[in-house]
Amino acid sequence: SFYWTYDTTKPTMVITSDDSNNDDEMSLNLIFTISENTESFEASDVTVSGGYLESFSGFGNRYTATLRATETIVSVLVNTDRFTDYAGNANDAVDSFDLIFDTTHPTVSITATEGASPFTSNHNVLNLKFSISEDTTDFEQSDVTLSGGTLSSFQGQDRTYMAQFTPNSDEATTTIQITYNKFHDAAGNGNYESNVFEWTP
Repeated sequence: SFYWTYDTTKPTMVITSDDSNNDDEMSLNLIFTISENTESFEASDVTVSGGYLESFSGFGNRYTATLRATETIVSVLVNTDRFTDYAGNANDAVDSFDLIFDTTHPTVSITATEGASPFTSNHNVLNLKFSISEDTTDFEQSDVTLSGGTLSSFQGQDRTYMAQFTPNSDEATTTIQITYNKFHDAAGNGNYESNVFEWTP
């Protein structure tokens, strides 16, 4: 008997990431999943804008590589007719994999309604404002380092938070600060240190 399969279907591909950055803020592990097995897909078939590929490997219908970004905006794509399936059908164009590498650490500044640091006054409490350069959802009262007093009425969201600072009765000078990596932006970048706010009640 003679069997013949007439295959005219072009292989397609999807580019995804496993969201692992190899402990490197500017790298990402990519996965190339193909609709059919191929032996002709190579690293040179991949066009990368804003970076380059390393550690390309795989077989059949699954290939992987490490993307190293050299710019914050990166695009990865595979053009039409770069590889073939076993029947010799060349691939369709692949939707580009686009991403933005955010490596910017959020900053935060501390101010008070009652005066600019450093200053002296006879106020019983300070009304503090924490202004953050990027949206954050994990900034908490416990992230604030205090000397000579306590915080209360902590509230806020995104880039603006408020609190009241009450000095201890026996303190001559008080300080308020947020140290490095206490909270994070949406990309997971930890904050830089804030200014040290000084007040003598």
